[in-house]
Amino acid sequence: MTRGTIDIGFAHPPLGTSDPLTVLEFPAEHSVAVLPDDGQTGGVTLAQVAALGLILFPVAQGPVLHAQILDSFTKAGLDVRVLQEATRALTMLSLVSAG
Repeated sequence: MTRGTIDIGFAHPPLGTSDPLTVLEFPAEHSVAVLPDDGQTGGVTLAQVAALGLILFPVAQGPVLHAQILDSFTKAGLDVRVLQEATRALTMLSLVSAG
């Protein structure tokens, strides 16, 4: 990057640019919910996550992904509240751990 160029970059769509780029799509990411440890194992439903509320990154940090996450609840007919925003994953994990 000493010459002001980027060799590789990762981005969430949509990606708009007038520069000539080679874009390679990676397989879709799986989303996971991180919950406080209640001693149980196994999956949770989207409704259970909605009932707990979300700790989510600010919309400005990733507007498309933020909208996709909230839209998944809307499409399932669920109301969900964003209880707290955090810009770093470790902060989010700490907040979940603290309940």
